[in-house]
Amino acid sequence: MMVHQNSTKSRIAIVSLCYGELRYATFSQMINRAYCERHGYNFIVFGQLTDSSRHANWSKVRAVGDVLNRLEHDYVAFLDADAWYYDHERTMEALIAEHMESNTLMLFGTDRRDKEVTWCDSNANAGVFVVKNTPLSRHIMEEWWHVAVYDRHTRFEWPVEQRAFNNYIRQRWDGEARIKVIPYHFLNGRDGYFIRHAVGESDDVRLTLLKDEYYRLCVRDNSEPQSFRTLAYRRTGNLGDAIQSVAISRLLRGGLKGAYRDAVNSDEDYGPLVTNGWLGDSVGSENTCFAGIHIARNIEQITNWVSRSRYPVGARDPHTQIHLNKVGVKAEMIGCSTLTFPRYSGKREGRYLVDVRPTNELERYISLTNFIPHDLEWRDQWNLALARLDLLRRAELIVTNRLHVILPCLAFGTPVLARRQEVDSTPQPERFSLLEDIGFEFGTIVTMDVSQYSNRYKLFLAKALEIDIMERDPVFPETPSYYNQIT
Repeated sequence: MMVHQNSTKSRIAIVSLCYGELRYATFSQMINRAYCERHGYNFIVFGQLTDSSRHANWSKVRAVGDVLNRLEHDYVAFLDADAWYYDHERTMEALIAEHMESNTLMLFGTDRRDKEVTWCDSNANAGVFVVKNTPLSRHIMEEWWHVAVYDRHTRFEWPVEQRAFNNYIRQRWDGEARIKVIPYHFLNGRDGYFIRHAVGESDDVRLTLLKDEYYRLCVRDNSEPQSFRTLAYRRTGNLGDAIQSVAISRLLRGGLKGAYRDAVNSDEDYGPLVTNGWLGDSVGSENTCFAGIHIARNIEQITNWVSRSRYPVGARDPHTQIHLNKVGVKAEMIGCSTLTFPRYSGKREGRYLVDVRPTNELERYISLTNFIPHDLEWRDQWNLALARLDLLRRAELIVTNRLHVILPCLAFGTPVLARRQEVDSTPQPERFSLLEDIGFEFGTIVTMDVSQYSNRYKLFLAKALEIDIMERDPVFPETPSYYNQIT
């Protein structure tokens, strides 16, 4: 599934693949996106394709083939999630002109880590490659994909798709310079000149390396972290509001203060308001970054507020995105901050119903609610949200009609069941259009990899605020003391 694409058309597309919880991928994607925007290339990121018969790395072959088959680009380059453009001055056109002859269809680097370590200099490394879009190259990509059908060893035995390419595709198509393998440092390797690839490194090393590269290439000012405001709540009856604030607090570096949803102009001098969630109580200034919003009421006033923002606009769901685009406000569908919680892989116990009635088959489940007293203090809401999230993280199964129970469960990897009729009976069921967008299936127990949607949200936030995303423990956004009085 595609999770990001630049809107500009280009004769060159840069494709990447990201599946699972790869923290370093956020930084490589920001670097590569910046490079593509600088040179006018399309940047496309795919999540893992659903084919359990082979390793997820095979998805790169299908992804590149799909982009070629759109017939929208003359060349398609692929970069692994741990590969990035090291030199932002050099263009892809220069690489192509220098190394791809008129009959060259595919360009690879040799299989080396760096100048000191090689795996096999006669083999191609499939972490970075370039394909010219012709009928024959599209056929070769399809043939590459099908190697795993007749050679089961290439399905899961590392290096899977690279093994298939070197053992079969090069043997068949290497003649007449159709497939060209050049010295690694031109487009690969830990010390490459143009594109670098942290091949053979641990994920921790990749994270440190790519974070440093992001600062070098994309951040002009490495001063102290900026301060932000996020939404706080009073006179709300929904614990899901606080759950969303907990989620976004993990992603913002620096100081953090809370601004009540019904008084969003408080402490404006402290920093921009980064608002996510359900809007409709009050309006603020143009110094507001809308990062995953649903417009619920006072639609005209809220829409006008959104239109004045100095930042890009991120909608939480297709319903809101369509509304904003119709009235001339450019909005990107980025989903919800609650999809960014980290995956949990520990022991699970407990089956719970959250705001759904127990039936005969569910009578032994423990019933919970996300309804909270309207006069519950903000600090108490926060603590209750932390406790609820900890329960959802470790649960064996959750049955619910609550959007901000379903989304954290998907992020945590907690099995969750939501029935269509119960969702449709909730106020403003259009809020659930987000679930349809990410492919959630109603009426069945669901666990799914939502890392691509997590990355989509974090990439938006990083670009909109011009910050790096460094996940941390939730930080309570204090509110001015006088706002705690119920008036």
